[in-house]
Amino acid sequence: MFQEVVVILDGFVGGLFVAWILTWFDVDLMVLEVIQPFIDIQLTTSHYYILIAMIGLVGGAFGAK
Repeated sequence: MFQEVVVILDGFVGGLFVAWILTWFDVDLMVLEVIQPFIDIQLTTSHYYILIAMIGLVGGAFGAK
């Protein structure tokens, strides 16, 4: 049980790390620009980080054995 939680959190932190690296290449601005027309609220860089971290979390959850 504990090992699965560590793997899931590892995916979350890995997602944050990948999001941080992608901001060097302005991928965050591109992602927000693409998603913004579909959502009524104003998206920020924080939304981008949470989105990528959640993708990493789900990847860690389904990648755990």
